[in-house]
Amino acid sequence: EILPSDWSSDVCSSDLTDVSESGRVSLVLFAVSRRAVPHAVRRNRIRRLMKEAYRLEKTALADPRNLTAGEDGKGQLCLAFVYVGDGDRFPELAVLRKEIGGFLHAIRSDRA
Repeated sequence: EILPSDWSSDVCSSDLTDVSESGRVSLVLFAVSRRAVPHAVRRNRIRRLMKEAYRLEKTALADPRNLTAGEDGKGQLCLAFVYVGDGDRFPELAVLRKEIGGFLHAIRSDRA
């Protein structure tokens, strides 16, 4: 087991793979700790919000030349987003978009 037992383990592998038009594969993990958010319904809601924020902001990685690895130019990008906020309140989608979008722009500018 990669993650400790207090981490939610109901992440489906089909939810983690994203293939761009250029053929580059991205593996994205969205994790919400059981310790931080004890109720499964809340954990799932937060995970869905994180996935939606990533879906809306992933265009920041649209230029495959900035994130390539290997001779074929079709490198694999692996990202993990771990929610460490308060389980009593749901994060706003706009806040998650700003955080995830800023992170993705930072990755792109670091690789350029």
